[in-house]
Amino acid sequence: MKHIWIVNYYTTPPDYVTHERHLKFSHYLQESGYKVTIFTTSYGYWMQEDVDFITNGEKYQYIDYGEHHFCHIKSTHYKGNGIKRAFSIFQFAFRMFLNRKQFKRPDVIIHNIHEPFDYPISWCAKSLRAKYVIDDWDLWAISFANHGFVKRNGVIDRLIRNSEYSLLKKADAIVFSMEGGRDYIRDRGFSTESGGKINPAKVFYINSGVDLSQFEQNAIKYRIEDPDLENRSSFKAVYMGAISKANDIEKLVEAAQILKEDNRVKILIYGNGSERERLEQLKIKNGLDNLIFKQKRIPLSNVPYVLRSCNLSLLNHHQSDTGKYGISLGKFFQYLAAGNPICGNIDPAYNYVKKYNLGVSKVFSSAKEYAEAILSFVDMPQENYRSMCERVKKTACMFDYKLLSMQLVDIIKTL
Repeated sequence: MKHIWIVNYYTTPPDYVTHERHLKFSHYLQESGYKVTIFTTSYGYWMQEDVDFITNGEKYQYIDYGEHHFCHIKSTHYKGNGIKRAFSIFQFAFRMFLNRKQFKRPDVIIHNIHEPFDYPISWCAKSLRAKYVIDDWDLWAISFANHGFVKRNGVIDRLIRNSEYSLLKKADAIVFSMEGGRDYIRDRGFSTESGGKINPAKVFYINSGVDLSQFEQNAIKYRIEDPDLENRSSFKAVYMGAISKANDIEKLVEAAQILKEDNRVKILIYGNGSERERLEQLKIKNGLDNLIFKQKRIPLSNVPYVLRSCNLSLLNHHQSDTGKYGISLGKFFQYLAAGNPICGNIDPAYNYVKKYNLGVSKVFSSAKEYAEAILSFVDMPQENYRSMCERVKKTACMFDYKLLSMQLVDIIKTL
C-alpha cells in the first residue's frame, strides 16, 4: 500500500474544519487504497477559541480523528500577520525535516505551499526519495505584493519569487486550484514557454469543491433554530466568509443602506475578521435593520441548512492580480451545492457565474449598482429564478470532491 503525506500548515481536524479540500482528498485517497497521513501545525489559531493539539510537551504527536490520521507538529502561537506567523510556518516545516526519519516514509508528498517559509518540506521529499506534488490554492507568493505587505518588484518580492521558482522546479507535478495555473507559470517567466525550466505538461488543475452527498445529509441533519432563517416572507441574501478589507464588505453594507426601505430584503452576514466590529458599528449608526450580522464562526455542518434557507448567495472580494488566474473560494462551491443564484462583487478570469449563467458576477462601480443587482433577483420572474437554481445545482456536480479526488489519483498514478 502506497503511503501519501498531505502537508499543509493550516489543515484542521474535522470538528474545526473551515476548508475541506485536504480532508476530502484524504478520504477518497484512502478509499482508492492509499495510506494517508496529514501533517499540520499543533496550534489552531483560526478558531474562536485557541486550541493546542499537543499537550504532552513533544515536538510532534499523532492523533486519529475518525478515518483521518494526523501528525501535529509543535509550532509557535501567533496572532495576526507578521514575523511570528512567518516563523511559525518555517518552524513547522523545519521540524518536519528534522524529524523526517521518525515518520513512516512516504511514497508521495502532497504539499500545500506557503513559500518561502515552508521550503524545508521539499528537502523532506528529496531526502526520503518521495515523489513531490505541489498543491497551490491561493498563489501565496504574489499575495504579499497584491495586498501591500511588500513592495512589488522590490528586494523582498524578488526573493519570494526566486524561492517560489526554485520550489516549483523541484516538483514532479504542480496542482493549481485556479484554472489559469499554466497562465500563471508562463506570466511569472517560469515555464519553458516563457524562458523558464518548468514544463507546462506537469501543471494540472483541480479546483476546490464540495461533497454533494454530505451536503445533502447535513442540510437535513444539522438544522438551526433561527427566526431570521425561518422567516419565509423575506428574501434573504447571505454572505459567508472573512470580513476584512480584502473582502470589501463595506460596499455590501452601503448597498444595505440603499435597500433599507425595501422591507422584502434581508442581508445576513456570517463570519469574522478585522473589519467586523467597525462595520457592525456602521450598521447601528445608520439604523440598518435589514442587515444582520450572524455567528462569527459557524460549523461547516450547519452551512448547508443556512444556505438552503436563503434565496441568494453573495460573493465579495477586492479585485487583485490573483483573480486574473481564476478563483478557488471554498464557499463558492458550498454556494453551488445550495442551488441558489449567486451575486458577486467580483469578476475573475474563468468566471463560472458568467460562463454558466448562474447569476451576476462583476465589479460593481457603486453600492447603488450592487443594490440594484440584488433587487434584480427579488423581482425576477419565478420561472426564470427556478431555471437559474437548476443551472447552479447542475454546475455543482462538476465540483463534487469524489470526482476531483479521482483526478488527483490519476495524477499520482502518472508519477
